[in-house]
Amino acid sequence: MMRRHYNAREAVFPRAVEAYRCREDPSSASDYCGLPIRLANFQGDYACAIDVKVGRPQTKEEILQMISYYDSVKAVGVGHSWNQQQFCSGINSSAINIVMTELTSTLALIEKPQYPKPASADFPIQVNEGTLTVTAQAGVPQRILLDYLANYTTPLAPMGYSLPAFTWYIDQTIGGAVATGSHGSSLWYGGLASQVVRIEMALANGTLANFSESRNAHLWHAAQVGVGRLGVITELFWFVPQAYAYKVSAALYFEGSDNITNSFATPALIRFLAAEDAYISVANGEPQILLNFEDDLSEIFHKENAPFQAIISIFVKQCGARLHWSKAGWPTQEPCYNGVAHFPTHGVTLAAQSRSLTPAQMHAQTAVIVALAPAR
Repeated sequence: MMRRHYNAREAVFPRAVEAYRCREDPSSASDYCGLPIRLANFQGDYACAIDVKVGRPQTKEEILQMISYYDSVKAVGVGHSWNQQQFCSGINSSAINIVMTELTSTLALIEKPQYPKPASADFPIQVNEGTLTVTAQAGVPQRILLDYLANYTTPLAPMGYSLPAFTWYIDQTIGGAVATGSHGSSLWYGGLASQVVRIEMALANGTLANFSESRNAHLWHAAQVGVGRLGVITELFWFVPQAYAYKVSAALYFEGSDNITNSFATPALIRFLAAEDAYISVANGEPQILLNFEDDLSEIFHKENAPFQAIISIFVKQCGARLHWSKAGWPTQEPCYNGVAHFPTHGVTLAAQSRSLTPAQMHAQTAVIVALAPAR
């Protein structure tokens, strides 16, 4: 029974904001966040059609029930997205977005972070020091996972544990971060999906399945960065090394806001990513340099920032840069994302693997998410 089922048409958003808080750390949460009540991103923008349903399951069993009731399904976390096609499961009442932060044990940890060791069996994070792995529910925010690992100090790990390489924005849920190919900067470990050793996923046929490279390499490389195409990620199993101290060799320096009218408000973020096996990873098959440019003015004034787009056009058209499939730049720089054109072999492979899992009921196709990261 879907007792926590919610129709966005019934929401009175200003009142709803007072009744709950975002599932992000207060230091980064926006006062206008939509989730877990309203289908809008973490800034309250890019809302889905009002008929699209919101599911807030308390258990995995309820996730499977919700999947069985709807034609188009997509998991969401805190809504770290700037694109309706990527964020919304559909456009009518046959679609549902399932909010993964609302599982009972996950929500309890978000509302009151704690660091038990060892943890009880129903705790959403489980560390195995013998195998240097951690199991975590998909709705756990990356920040909370990192804090938990850092506090997991033992004689074997006096400084605790950590993810090998994590993203700049750490309030994404880990399921969403992996599914969308999120990454930091690492030529050794790669993105988050490369650090996962097993994924548990709820499929369209109402079952839970586990994916790993040893079980089925093709399905594994599709599931690593599956953008919701294969199913709903419910748990992830990570490799976690012991934390260690390191020295910073150089400080990031820029002029600040004094020259904001003639340059970027913040410098381009330059990141390096090791070659990955995930079929639609931006670093599939070879390492990449990624440049992240922030366009704040268009968000503030709600109109195109022509000087900014002119600079991006130089990278795309003159330097042969490739727009990140999961970020912004579409359709300003290119009309639409074409998986076959951008990933000639693996875009087709991902589609084939998703059809092999969901022949009768396809999950919502995803397209684009956030900023801009020319990759070549």
